Amino acid sequence: MNLQATALDAMIPREVLLHIHESPTEEVLTLLATSEQGLDNEEVRARRKSFGINRLSEKPELPLVVQFLLQFHNLFSYLLLIGAALSYVGELLVPGQGSLYIAIALLGVTVLNAAFTFLQEYKANKAMESFHNLMTSQVVVLRNGERMQVYSEYLVPGDIMLLAEGDKITADARLIEQHMLKVDHSALTGESEPQLRSLKATSGNVLLSRNMVFSGTLVQSGTGTAVVVATGDETQIGSIARATGEVERQQSHLQKQIAHFIRVISYIAIFLGVLFFLLGVFVTQNPLWTNLVFAIGIIVANVPEGLLPTVTLTLSIAAQRMAKQQVLVKNIDAIETLGSLTVICSDKTGTLTENNLNVHAICLNDTCYDFARDQKRLLQDQQHMHLHNIPGIHDFNDILLLCNNSTLRRGESFGDATEICLKRYVAAFSNLQYIESSQPRIQEIPFSSETRFMVTVNRYDTHVRAYLKGASDVVLEKCSHYFANNQCIEL
Repeated sequence: MNLQATALDAMIPREVLLHIHESPTEEVLTLLATSEQGLDNEEVRARRKSFGINRLSEKPELPLVVQFLLQFHNLFSYLLLIGAALSYVGELLVPGQGSLYIAIALLGVTVLNAAFTFLQEYKANKAMESFHNLMTSQVVVLRNGERMQVYSEYLVPGDIMLLAEGDKITADARLIEQHMLKVDHSALTGESEPQLRSLKATSGNVLLSRNMVFSGTLVQSGTGTAVVVATGDETQIGSIARATGEVERQQSHLQKQIAHFIRVISYIAIFLGVLFFLLGVFVTQNPLWTNLVFAIGIIVANVPEGLLPTVTLTLSIAAQRMAKQQVLVKNIDAIETLGSLTVICSDKTGTLTENNLNVHAICLNDTCYDFARDQKRLLQDQQHMHLHNIPGIHDFNDILLLCNNSTLRRGESFGDATEICLKRYVAAFSNLQYIESSQPRIQEIPFSSETRFMVTVNRYDTHVRAYLKGASDVVLEKCSHYFANNQCIEL
């Protein structure tokens, strides 16, 4: 029985869940027994026990003995084992001809090769398990009315997710707020164009309705707030996974070539064995057992027993060389494909880099100032510069702080790495909470990779201000003047 499905059915009937996109926001929050402030910690723990981990069910791992025996499940191993069996039969028929040693050698080669491959894959699997927590994505949620970052595995129905550009969505959720939110659905539906989201149901089919976001998709631009309605196997991607089942692994090009070679060698060996057996019977008229042992010897002699360990050893050496370069090979058969590669594409954030940025300098009034992060000071020619001696610095810092969607709280930070580092810079000189509360945000145009800028409109005393940040060429296009040394100068 699916514990998660049972728990979800107890909270929301299945037919209601299929049409949850058509219900008003207030009704959805009531059905999920949550609010726009999110769940409290006690409720999260209770729901985690009921719904389980937010992860697709994995196929149970086979016992180690079975994993080892599966290493013999290939055509070459079968050929070597048949050769060993025939050699042993030859030893029984005509003892003292050395067939027993050949049988032991062939059997030993097969077992050693299987053991070597098994150990390589076993060590790789254990290493991958240890990396699991490092590779688990994190999401920003509202719990107890506060923003916090949690592992996606710990999401539960009723959680309030905060979405921003670049976020990977890890649960099915109903939108309750959005600002120009576009989501890449290609992994789920195959649609190549990012889909603009809405707060209204646009289809009777939950998968096509624009007020829903789904696990396995990616936020391309904009921001949004959504309440989680399904996790793990109960998501749309979970339903697809159950429907498709396990796809059989295809043979690699090298495996196909080796299998073809083995078939050809086997046919030739059997043909020669039968030929010499018939010649011995009808031409030389040797005893039947002598001819049979000779035929077995011919067949075994044509078995390329050195090919399998040579291929395995070569791939293993390549795996060890890659391990020295901090590249883990989970399956050594995959190494052969690397010989055909010209370019490897990788997401560098958090992989090749630490996803940790810092402000080193700012440029203002046609002057650059170094930021000494440890001292929380701005320096010019190694001399400390007081903020009141830098015209426009407070407005500059206000832009960095208020045109920003990241959050800093009690040593924790969530949001875009660039925005986090900008806010940390401002925090070195200003009271963030005071500035944010004195200039509340009224409206926002979120940053997107297409527009390459972000705008916020904030209340400032009795009027409003618009703060803009983005790519330099885009920002300059929208400006008629620039501020320097307490003067507005025309561009």
